[in-house]
Amino acid sequence: MSGGGKSATLCAWFGQRQDCDGCQVSTHLLDTVDLALARSHPQSIALRVIDTPGIESIPGRGQEFSRLYHTCLEQCDAILWVVAAHQPALDRMQMHLRQLPPHLYARMVFGVNQVDRIEPMDWNSAFDIPSQRQEEQIKRVVAVLSASIYVVIEREPPLISYAAQRGYRLELLFHTLLERCSGASARAAARLKLLSHQDLVIHAETR
Repeated sequence: MSGGGKSATLCAWFGQRQDCDGCQVSTHLLDTVDLALARSHPQSIALRVIDTPGIESIPGRGQEFSRLYHTCLEQCDAILWVVAAHQPALDRMQMHLRQLPPHLYARMVFGVNQVDRIEPMDWNSAFDIPSQRQEEQIKRVVAVLSASIYVVIEREPPLISYAAQRGYRLELLFHTLLERCSGASARAAARLKLLSHQDLVIHAETR
């Protein structure tokens, strides 16, 4: 969904764009980034990440973006659907999910981003974690989202709450996404499970 922080999440994971602040729509076209392990690392592995525009990010282009999504997502081994925790837009999310081919549901992870902006917005800065009151609200938001997604995909969704700008639970989100890979890609994902997202760097040819 638009404004959920898809680009900001990728920026926080891999640092490929320094202008992602998570507060505005920043992707209007497909943005492909190739990643690899740092040269000093003993393993060799490649990963391609596609940052898509929010399906509602430009008025009047919903159908165009819908076709773009269908073409793009078929090529993906794992799919991250990012929702802003403080404005989940449940009805629109369900509508767009229903427009996707059901076989894609098994590849999806749902990220609930910007949990630091959930009321009462009293984030525990000393430990960089939600306050107790925020944590209670986050659990409620996650429960509502999970139930709304379940209605459409008819299975328990893998759903991770996090805050990209603060680096909160980014590692968990990364590895949950890797776990959705299957087939030939599962072997590469299994190798990455022993690593951190911080071990990956932008491939020199894409800089």
